[in-house]
Amino acid sequence: MTMHAAETLILNVDDDEAQRYAKTRILRHLGFAVIEAGNGRDALAKTEELKPALAVLDVKLPDMNGIEVCRIIKNRWPHVLVLQTSATYTTGADRIAGLEGGADAYLTQPIEPDEGPVMVTLVYQVEPSRAPEFEAVMAETRSARLRHGAVSWGLF
Repeated sequence: MTMHAAETLILNVDDDEAQRYAKTRILRHLGFAVIEAGNGRDALAKTEELKPALAVLDVKLPDMNGIEVCRIIKNRWPHVLVLQTSATYTTGADRIAGLEGGADAYLTQPIEPDEGPVMVTLVYQVEPSRAPEFEAVMAETRSARLRHGAVSWGLF
């Protein structure tokens, strides 16, 4: 059964405050409840306690590798979707390692406009009624980026 966006909890894990803020802002704009963690241990504790529907999980964390965090999440809570992200681990081999570690999707940062549909697909799996709204936010963000000389906001 699909939950309403206001009831859908998303865990955003990133040790970079600017990256975490950008992703959280977009998800909250869509009406999702978002909790944050800055490291792997906190991510696992919050997943155990709150059982989010989706984890947006950075690979490079200060205390443990995000791919290992993903493996643990998928082993203990297989219903939690994981979107693995990274600005550091960006090769094809890195993406394969993330997917083999259990991630439902792996996006490198900054996320290219063409990759937005992957994130839309994951959000759609969590809350199908929010997909068109999410696509509109993505388009608005891309337009703002172009208007401001393709300034990178980190996420888009």
